Amino acid sequence: MKIQDRLKAGSVKRWNIVETTRQQTLAEHMFNVAMIAGEIAKLCPTVPVHTVYAWAIQHDLEEVILGDIPTPTKAKMLELGFDYKKLSDAVWDKPNVDSSIRKIVKMADRMEALWFIQEHGIGRHAQLVEKRMRETFNESLNGQQTHSTLKAAAEEVWASIVRGDIEI
Repeated sequence: MKIQDRLKAGSVKRWNIVETTRQQTLAEHMFNVAMIAGEIAKLCPTVPVHTVYAWAIQHDLEEVILGDIPTPTKAKMLELGFDYKKLSDAVWDKPNVDSSIRKIVKMADRMEALWFIQEHGIGRHAQLVEKRMRETFNESLNGQQTHSTLKAAAEEVWASIVRGDIEI
C-alpha cells in the first residue's frame, strides 16, 4: 500500500448503512481507537504502550482501498463462502503484531464504535446496532480469550469514557 493510499484515510467514510448525526472518517476512527487503546495499555503493565499506539493508528488501513464494509455484508460474504479477510490481506500486508496488542486494539475498536454510535446514532436502526454492539463488547469482555488484566483495564477505561473523565 502506497503512502498516497494511506493519506486517503481522512476521506473514507464509516457508518455507511447507519444514520448518524455526522460523518466519521476512517482517520478519525483510527485516531480514537489509538487513544482508547493507549489508555487500556497503560493499565496493562507488560504491554508496550507505544507499540499499541502504532498498531491502533493503522489497524483498519485496508479500508482506504476497500471502504468500510458493514458487518451484515461481511456476514453475508462469509455465508456465501467468501472470506473477506483474504481480500483485506491481499490489499495490505499487515505487520505481525503480538496477540496481546491485537486484543487491546480490538477491544478499543469495539469501544470506539459503541461510543460513536451512542453519541451520534439516529433512529431505531442505530439503536438496534448500538444494542448489538454493546452485546458484542460485553461478550468480548467476558470471553475466555480475555485475560483478567485486559478485562479490568477495558472496564475501567470504558467507565471513564462513559463518565467523561479521561485525561489525555
